[in-house]
Amino acid sequence: MLAALALAASTATAAPTPLILDMVHQIPGDKPYVSAYDDPAVLKKIGYTGKVYFLFESPTLAINWESIDPEILPKGSEERKWVDRKAAEIQALQKSCKEQNITVFAQADLVLFPSA
Repeated sequence: MLAALALAASTATAAPTPLILDMVHQIPGDKPYVSAYDDPAVLKKIGYTGKVYFLFESPTLAINWESIDPEILPKGSEERKWVDRKAAEIQALQKSCKEQNITVFAQADLVLFPSA
């Protein structure tokens, strides 16, 4: 019991880790630009603790809806290929952040309902 109280007291006074976010993103419609801030290793080196991905890297774009209805985006269709490529792209971005211990945040203020 005493150890639990000591632990609670020590964590209560511990300073929280600051949340320093990189929110660099591409401008829709413009030619993509190259930025060192896209590299999670650079972010980690300069003290950032999180990376916010813009709408075009939102996980909602990578949903293939197969568990709901496999005919919404049938395997082999151009639409499904696009979603599968987007999913791989997003997973690679998130993996590179996790390798650097950078927290991933994704903007997701959009709702997508697919149609055939």
